Amino acid sequence: MEDVDNTIKFIDNEDNQHIIKNLELRKFIQFKLNQDVITKNNLDTINEIILDSKNIIGQYNKVYFEEIKLFQNLEKIIIKNLGITNETIKKLGSIKQLEFKDCEIQNISELNKVENLTLIHSNKSR
Repeated sequence: MEDVDNTIKFIDNEDNQHIIKNLELRKFIQFKLNQDVITKNNLDTINEIILDSKNIIGQYNKVYFEEIKLFQNLEKIIIKNLGITNETIKKLGSIKQLEFKDCEIQNISELNKVENLTLIHSNKSR
């Protein structure tokens, strides 16, 4: 059986194929669009994404913030279980809604264009 993780690809007119590296993001897009092959036009229909360093069973997942620029109409990002540096905050650009859950954030003063900012910290020791 073909490996599901390698079936979702971002297709671009310039180089034909870029893989969306973030595994959980790929699965989220596949679920949202209900398809395996993702085109640039498909990505333009996405207005919300979730970036989580942990998958559903608690294993760590590499997150690539550079992939945010692939989504031209992005309005909301939910970020979970990550350390957020100043460099990362700059990549968030002019997103209107940001939600950070269980994140360590160095400096939120750069998020002055955010209309709705949510910070959540859950007590995992309970």
